[in-house]
Amino acid sequence: MLSQIAPFPPRTLAAEEYAQNAPIAARRLHPLGAQAVRYEAPMENYAAPGAPRPNKPGLPFRDSAFDLVIDRHEAYLGAEVFRILRPGGRFITQQCGGTNFLELNDLLGIARPSYEPWCLEAAKAQLQSAGFEQVSGREQVHMTLFRDVGAVVYYLRTVPCQVPDFTVSKHLVSLREIHRQIETSGPLKIRAHHFLVEAVKPRAKRMLGGRIAGAKRKRLSHS
Repeated sequence: MLSQIAPFPPRTLAAEEYAQNAPIAARRLHPLGAQAVRYEAPMENYAAPGAPRPNKPGLPFRDSAFDLVIDRHEAYLGAEVFRILRPGGRFITQQCGGTNFLELNDLLGIARPSYEPWCLEAAKAQLQSAGFEQVSGREQVHMTLFRDVGAVVYYLRTVPCQVPDFTVSKHLVSLREIHRQIETSGPLKIRAHHFLVEAVKPRAKRMLGGRIAGAKRKRLSHS
């Protein structure tokens, strides 16, 4: 996904958790002028809405290193993103909402995931608690069509967090019923839930003769 928005600024880095994915990402990004680094991903954001969590695991970057941090469907520590952004820097993330595809769980007779409360307002509260300002976003629930039961199986095998330990044999009866429903009534309509959040790190301020003034931003040269 990142490679599709090249060309990049002079210093662009991508963080990747999975050992098997990191070298693939590095090989794809290096010719485009970007680097991939591995780091331990944090716990999911929905597990602790509201107050910022400890800065662990820390991102492997120095303080105030970046103008922009982007995140697509991944967990993040608001306090760590705040730390590595320069004053005035921007954070943009797209997230799957907590009610995403829950009807699939219902159709399979499986308990819904524990992240139902994860939504735009919860994400905004986290980022504001971490110190961000100008926190805004958009949220949308829209329909996704599954035109055959094979597509349902493919999705559930690709996104294991939706139905942990999913197998065709274990859920064969429910899958047959989904197949019958599609054959009888047409494509299966399942609600998808996504939201986009944008937040800004405040610019540093200092006191001058009783007045508050914005500190001048240092210019950095890149080799």
